[in-house]
Amino acid sequence: MSLRNERTHAALRSARQAAPRSTTQAAIIGLGGFTSTLVDTALLAMLVEAGAPVGPAAWAAACVGAVVSFAFSRRLAFRDRSPLRGGQVARFAAVALTTAMVLAAAMHVTSTVLGVPYLLAKLLCSALVFVVWSLPAQRHLVFSPSLDARASLTSF
Repeated sequence: MSLRNERTHAALRSARQAAPRSTTQAAIIGLGGFTSTLVDTALLAMLVEAGAPVGPAAWAAACVGAVVSFAFSRRLAFRDRSPLRGGQVARFAAVALTTAMVLAAAMHVTSTVLGVPYLLAKLLCSALVFVVWSLPAQRHLVFSPSLDARASLTSF
């Protein structure tokens, strides 16, 4: 079998393994989201209570929560056991940084401008940003089996 055929078959196997597992996958994504939000929120509270402004604190906490989210999503929800690829990490970093910036801006407006308590603002803003941006971006830009298959075929 040629190198190209071996890579094609490996990419297709990887895509099948990463296919949605419906209820199980949704539960794992939910657990990962809960865990990363717990880490994120705890750090946010520590930073704000220590005197940091809400916007920068939300950004920093979101970045730390993103690392937890990546670990859960990659290994558990999408069952990606392949070696860590630079393209996937770069796509994840772009999505995570965008998520952190959007969340920080939303938190600033909701908490500082509108006067909503920062933990309630965190809950509201996180839910909105997750549904509108980060979940679709993770699914289609970071953990998409078709992107991984194409990357395997073009890397020699």
